[in-house]
Amino acid sequence: MTMFKKLKNKTENGPREAVFKRFGKDESGLAALEFVIVAPFLIALWLGFFSFVVMESTGTRVSKAAAVATDIASQRNDLNLEKLTIALNAADAMMQGPTVDDLTIEVIGIRVTEDGDAEVVWGHGRAPAGGFSGAAAKATVGAAPTSFPSELLTQPGFYVQTTARLSHKPAFATEIFTLWDDNDTIDFVHRFNFEPRLVSEIECSDCSPAAYETRT
Repeated sequence: MTMFKKLKNKTENGPREAVFKRFGKDESGLAALEFVIVAPFLIALWLGFFSFVVMESTGTRVSKAAAVATDIASQRNDLNLEKLTIALNAADAMMQGPTVDDLTIEVIGIRVTEDGDAEVVWGHGRAPAGGFSGAAAKATVGAAPTSFPSELLTQPGFYVQTTARLSHKPAFATEIFTLWDDNDTIDFVHRFNFEPRLVSEIECSDCSPAAYETRT
């Protein structure tokens, strides 16, 4: 009787153990299983890397747009709206894409007095459909510029300043940026101050805040 029970148990457990052993040795489909586990992390990493590359490229283009506009304006003996429009068009060309519609750019002339005060003497700019507002408000002729380096106030002079602004919303990494800031956009602000190349002070006969442009 005892021998029969042992034989019965061996007969019942034999196929089950064989199945488990065969399953443990079978590696078919293992690569697909590993891919399913790793793929979400790889995709998330790639999308995050792509977002950072686009962000860096956007910031570089905004900086180049501001630099180009300042360089063109500072090379003139005098300026008017037509010549400044050429500088703004060159800045737009540096953006090379649909993001140009979101670019706010302003070129102003700043006079530094002997007392070390900075004063806006003329200005022209171009803004998105929403116009100039908030931090991107128009400069006021006769008032101090919104931002100007203190080291340039040490002696009288004249400067052409260009400020370019653009709010960039990452395509895929929005959740990453909102971890430390509720705002899901990144504001790029680049500003350049150039001295005139050919004259001591550049005049702009018809440049005024009323002539600022709004993109359509």
